[in-house]
Amino acid sequence: MNPRLAHFEALAARWESIRSSEQAAEAVERGLALVEPLSGAAVADVGCGTGAVLGPLLRRLGPGGRVLALDISPRMLEIARARHPDPRIEWRAGDALEVPPERGSLDAVLCFDAIPHFPDPKSAVKAMATWLAPGGRLLVWHDVGRERLAAIHRNAGPPLDADLLPPVEELAGPAAAAGLEVRLAVEDEGSFTFLARRPAGG
Repeated sequence: MNPRLAHFEALAARWESIRSSEQAAEAVERGLALVEPLSGAAVADVGCGTGAVLGPLLRRLGPGGRVLALDISPRMLEIARARHPDPRIEWRAGDALEVPPERGSLDAVLCFDAIPHFPDPKSAVKAMATWLAPGGRLLVWHDVGRERLAAIHRNAGPPLDADLLPPVEELAGPAAAAGLEVRLAVEDEGSFTFLARRPAGG
């Protein structure tokens, strides 16, 4: 088994106990506010884990919305599905870049607390950008800053010790190369936020 997959499979049952749920909830609300309106939208939750984003997202989508929830860990998805048994969600296990949504099919792609776990975060951003329909938004965000996250992953040891966030401005190039307009690229000690949009005409 892939070492990273094995790590997250083992962590799944206690994932919520090793991170601040209140801090995560605040960050989720902050992020979703950046990509509204979401009513009726088709959205991917990339690296959905045990479902931190799903509850607040589903409340915004209304009856006409849909979610593609992707995660490398089947166990994480199992927990998330038990918490959110909603017919608007399609569950997909595996590497999101190897089992991607259809090109141009989504109104929003959300990646919360997950981008460092891709082997090449910048390439992942470029790939996710291709999933967006005209007017679609790509949001990559974290509830901790880049340096703090690096320390957490170093302390965790292999296979996470090299899972690092690039400086937020380095995501702008790959996004622009995929045809997106960068709307926000900010980071500080307590957060990391990158937002880009596909122009409505392209």
